[in-house]
Amino acid sequence: MRHTIYLYRDPINGDVMALNCLVSIDKEKRMEEAVQGQRSAAWDSTDVESAFDRFLSQVSDMAYLVDPATHELVCGNLAFYRRLGKTGRECAGHKCYELLYDRSLPCVFCPNLKKKQVRMGIWENYNSYLNQRFLMKNRLVEWEGRTLLLAFAIDISEIKQELQGDHLQEEKSQLIGEANSRIISCLYSMAEARNAQAALDCAADVLTAHYRPSHLRFVLPRENGFGYACVSGWDGRGELGRPMEQHLEEWLSRMQPSACREVDGAQEILPESFELYQDMESQRIGEMAVIPMEIADRELGYLVMLDREKQQPLQMAETLSYFVGREIRHRKDARQLEHSIYHDSLTGLLNRSSYDRYRRDYNRDDSSSIGVICADINDLRAVNEAQGTKAGDELICRLANLLKQHFPRNQVFRLNSNEFDMILENLTEPEFEEKLEQMKATLSLTAGLSVSLGSVWDDQERNLDDVQKQAVELMRLEKQRYYENQPRTRKLGRTESLRQLLQAIERRSFRVFLQPKVFLNSGSLAGAEALIRYYDEEKGIISPAAFVGNLEWENLISHIDLFVLEEVCRMMERWNQSGHALTISFNFSRITLLSNDIVRSVESIVKKYQVDRSRLEIEVTESIGELGKDTICKVLRRFGDLGYRISLDDFGTKYSNLAVLSDIRFDVLKLDKSLVSKSCDDRVSRQVVRHVISMCNDLHIRTVAEGVEEEDQERILREANCEIGQGYRYGKPMAEDEFERLWIR
Repeated sequence: MRHTIYLYRDPINGDVMALNCLVSIDKEKRMEEAVQGQRSAAWDSTDVESAFDRFLSQVSDMAYLVDPATHELVCGNLAFYRRLGKTGRECAGHKCYELLYDRSLPCVFCPNLKKKQVRMGIWENYNSYLNQRFLMKNRLVEWEGRTLLLAFAIDISEIKQELQGDHLQEEKSQLIGEANSRIISCLYSMAEARNAQAALDCAADVLTAHYRPSHLRFVLPRENGFGYACVSGWDGRGELGRPMEQHLEEWLSRMQPSACREVDGAQEILPESFELYQDMESQRIGEMAVIPMEIADRELGYLVMLDREKQQPLQMAETLSYFVGREIRHRKDARQLEHSIYHDSLTGLLNRSSYDRYRRDYNRDDSSSIGVICADINDLRAVNEAQGTKAGDELICRLANLLKQHFPRNQVFRLNSNEFDMILENLTEPEFEEKLEQMKATLSLTAGLSVSLGSVWDDQERNLDDVQKQAVELMRLEKQRYYENQPRTRKLGRTESLRQLLQAIERRSFRVFLQPKVFLNSGSLAGAEALIRYYDEEKGIISPAAFVGNLEWENLISHIDLFVLEEVCRMMERWNQSGHALTISFNFSRITLLSNDIVRSVESIVKKYQVDRSRLEIEVTESIGELGKDTICKVLRRFGDLGYRISLDDFGTKYSNLAVLSDIRFDVLKLDKSLVSKSCDDRVSRQVVRHVISMCNDLHIRTVAEGVEEEDQERILREANCEIGQGYRYGKPMAEDEFERLWIR
């Protein structure tokens, strides 16, 4: 038989009530076997499967998860679906009150739980739809990044009926006794305790008040599974001392008594433990009571009391020990459940759910800096296909152990099969770089493990989402470079696209056109913008709108950007030799600027043609602030320090962010065509143009107006002191030879 006590609050007067239940273990086992036989019928294969579901399915009472905001059922356990006579598919999308009570509106007794409530709500409820009386228990839990209501419905219909009979009057009267009153009070205190240690302290208080021992210890199995450890206790007559605790632990580990035992005098323990005998003799301990507690299946803990002043029967201690063991077991299960929800089962690292929780709780105002390192294993799919998933899992675990070694006190997440993110807060940039370089050094010495990395550190905006996305993008760029250098992948996917792109560049299918820029006051040539075009033998010249998007999607745009730069440098070298020094601007995409070696690549081309850096103008759009701004700003500052001119392109599109002007030292600002085209007819646009130009003049930033097509637009821009104009009024983008014929004489 199994003795169970159900506690609940009376919904009318708030009194704590208790129900004693004796359940046949044999009958319970037969019921569990029947449940296993019905598993396939009751559990629909399409139902949500998760750690929470598996946990709930081990509960014999009805258990289910509900969205507290919508009352919609998320999932239930087998007992829930079996009692309703429905499958998970049939219950999906329905409200809990529709399924359990056949109601069209929420139940009036539904608890109004606060968002942060962690205590278990307990009350009794009669369900007229199911014709059963339930002891309801619920609380809010975090599950897969959502706050949900976990509810248990314990059927107490038969128990209520039996309590009304005369044959249980004796058991009812025993509840009035002092011991049972203390047990009930203790159970409620343990249920509300914030942790297991506090729960054990509650039990110790009750036991010491009832038995008045000189010493009391709770002895539980160690976490590693080897031996026992005294985890909590009480001393009423001096300190018991660590040596005696160790001898007690060793004795229990060796003997493992499975029943309650009363040791009457130290002599009785002598044949089993000489050390414990000596301890009892030296401390004049005359008796010892040992009560086993079932912590888990075939796993026992112990309550040990020494020299009880009140020689009360041990029944009360045995009963309370049972509930202490159950409380420890439930809390252990809860910890394991929480661990499974927030940790990766293969590596033990934090998982996506944990990252989502961290992301919700992150407050950039609490951090002086934020750094993210993203790591991705190369060739993992190939390893899985060639050697099996076991070999792939071994690679994953090797990287996970390496990350634990290098970042023991930081947040390390496994976000998907082979992507790992490390988040480091409150480090200086040198400290962050040092940790990164140490990890890279270890990886370089690790045979058989190739990893692509992306890293970003930011102490300005400290936006976790932006920094993480940027680190992922840098990692993907590095991964693509890795595969480009692998012979076995050169004919596959993106590498094949790269091969075709390079072939098109080599056969001169890509061509650089030039659009002139003029000084508005004099009409003389101020420079030009280099623009990419594609030549098709059948269709002729094709606009970049037809191909740039695909190149950006496949992260190949940097090859085009560098091709344009080299063509510009080639032209400028020839013009310089004939005495024509022009400033040429060209566009660099955000992806190009995020490349690790972009500065080195640009410098290599410029030195090859011996071009004046101050005549080269790198154009970037204000959208750099949307993602990866911190790294891009650093790169642009490096270009500026080397003498290149930096231009902010398309200013005025959508919602312009003036803050970008304080992040980077721009030499040029280009007013977007959308602003220029409205300046003639719209007074507000005209005022905006004037104020922007005035601001740029104050900041010593040269202004260039794009899309100038009409004389009135030119006049308004000139009156506003705009220095340079660009647009069809002066010339469309044209081939190199035509530009030279019209503008270089």
